[in-house]
Amino acid sequence: MQTYINSCTPFTCFTEGASIEATVHGKRQVRLPKFNETYEMDCPNLLIRLLPGPSVEWSGTVRIVCKDSGLEAELSYHRSNSFMGMGGDGRCVKGKVFHSSSPQDTVFEIDGYWDRTVSLKDVESGEVLVLYDANLSIANLVTPEVKDEEGLSSTESAVVWSEVSEAILAKDWEKASEAKRKVEGTARSLEKERNEKGEVWMPKHFSLSQDKDGNWECWPLEKSVRPAPIVVPSPSS
Repeated sequence: MQTYINSCTPFTCFTEGASIEATVHGKRQVRLPKFNETYEMDCPNLLIRLLPGPSVEWSGTVRIVCKDSGLEAELSYHRSNSFMGMGGDGRCVKGKVFHSSSPQDTVFEIDGYWDRTVSLKDVESGEVLVLYDANLSIANLVTPEVKDEEGLSSTESAVVWSEVSEAILAKDWEKASEAKRKVEGTARSLEKERNEKGEVWMPKHFSLSQDKDGNWECWPLEKSVRPAPIVVPSPSS
């Protein structure tokens, strides 16, 4: 099934006590040509807790809208009940699906843990189904492969960050940090060179613009995506 995703999402961070929270701005659009449906959604916040032990979790409320079907979903990422702010499970998700014309009437209830199992309950019939199973989703993941080495561009992420990736896999953190600084230094040098020449950077495959509210919009310049030199082989191959 073909899926098209449009996303341009800058973020801001703020610190509160022993935690850091990153707020992702903007909207994402997911188009499903097979069903002729487009879904628009925002993103949950990324919450990094430093105490009592380092942890990362999602937080906040996400709204998903499909004007084509007339349905909406509202999901809340939160931490389960804890004692004096300690403990609890930070991977809880709870929400509902409803018609845009009557948001007070819930069609489905969503409940579970985003790193384990999320269930979907039909409010009218009471039937409960597994909407998402994390173990099944990652069970057949395979490592991407380079199908066409000559087709790799020097700006391909796998090429740009190859030294960093190799050092991380080798657990050579000093070398990884050095390679990361090299990548960042090259990017700054290229930006400085463009500024000195008065050049404005423009994306090669996407158009970038702002709407009346100042939100960035990103759209593909071509109707289809060309074959990539890096592919994800099927589990059976």
